[in-house]
Amino acid sequence: MDFSPSAAGPIAFGRHAFDPWRGELRTAGARPVALGACAARVLQALIGAAGQVLTAAQLTERAWPGRAIHASNVRVQIAALRRALAGDRDLIGTVNGGGYVFKGSLACAAPPALVGRAALLDVVAARLAVAPIVTLTGPAGVGKSALAQGLAHNRRVAVDELHAADEATLVAALARALGLPGAASLPGLAALLPHAPLLLVLDNCDYQLDAVSRLAEALTRRRPALRILATSRQALRADGEAVVRIPPLASDDAVRLLLARAYGGTWPLAPAVLAAARDACCRLGGVPLALALAGASLRRVPAGQRLAALARLDGATLADPASQVARHRDLRAAAAWGEALLPPSARQALAALAQLPAGFTLAQAAARLDDSGSADAVETLSTLAAHSLLLADTAEVPARYSLAWSIAILLSKLPSSYNIRANLMD
Repeated sequence: MDFSPSAAGPIAFGRHAFDPWRGELRTAGARPVALGACAARVLQALIGAAGQVLTAAQLTERAWPGRAIHASNVRVQIAALRRALAGDRDLIGTVNGGGYVFKGSLACAAPPALVGRAALLDVVAARLAVAPIVTLTGPAGVGKSALAQGLAHNRRVAVDELHAADEATLVAALARALGLPGAASLPGLAALLPHAPLLLVLDNCDYQLDAVSRLAEALTRRRPALRILATSRQALRADGEAVVRIPPLASDDAVRLLLARAYGGTWPLAPAVLAAARDACCRLGGVPLALALAGASLRRVPAGQRLAALARLDGATLADPASQVARHRDLRAAAAWGEALLPPSARQALAALAQLPAGFTLAQAAARLDDSGSADAVETLSTLAAHSLLLADTAEVPARYSLAWSIAILLSKLPSSYNIRANLMD
């Protein structure tokens, strides 16, 4: 396995973890140490050499490609790294003749799927400490399922895979997930559940909101130590439910995820690649599914052509036929998966609102919907917001609104979106 430093996440070695994106060295029991840009690049180059000796000249070229850097700068940065490693300073060895080698055994310290979500995981964990039911909501592809699975590991029931799910089907699926095959009814399942704390994920509940809500309420009433974490574009509206809305990734984290998927362990990347990646992430709205699909498409492009491909990235080209989840194979499927749940007026409103620029006001939206013949603009907007299709930015007064990125790009920005627009209005 390649453990070269990349956008995939921090690199762990012994009691240390190095985060190349933040330029931090974290040591167990100590505060993170900011290495500085130069020292971080030198450490990146050493780790990326995978145990090979690098001369001062080779380190200079890898850490500062294309720049004239005096060799004495390398010695200064090596000394700084050894000070940061303290008792483990020998992890960076010196070889006769002016070479250096990294001697640590490496491991990945964080999965790429959860890049940029550490603070959000803490928020969800805090809600679970006090609420029996927590629902993660947000638009298509924003990473609800990845977050839930990161917390609950293997205790997951994919509700969308249960055809015509009724209470009996849900109970049977839960019993299998919990290793309680003898449970044939809701009371029977509740009776077999342990009294100890337990976390269960009910994933993709959109088409079974009522059934999931009733089951979650019943189980958590009978077992107060049980916690249920649901994912859905809508809230369950269950008693005791706390809702956490999942936002797109921040800019730096979006770039980190895209490059992890596109370049794997290749490091360092040219400044032009980083700049193109940042522009691409802005166009893709920081949506993790879009970034993952973009990375998968770039991996199929020869390395010498990826910079040009980055500059051309848009939603029309993003697909991954190898995805095991049908609705995650392209953005069209992800955006359209839950739209059958919308009433006809809301479907028509999506096409009308797509004509407005991002950041429209409520008054502008209402006027546009009135012009398009919507019967009740306020009710329609509330429906779209409940389905995570209309996103609000309350930092300004009045608040500004935008369509969820996947819907906006498919309805208004891509020539290939006209069929979806017609389908939504049927």
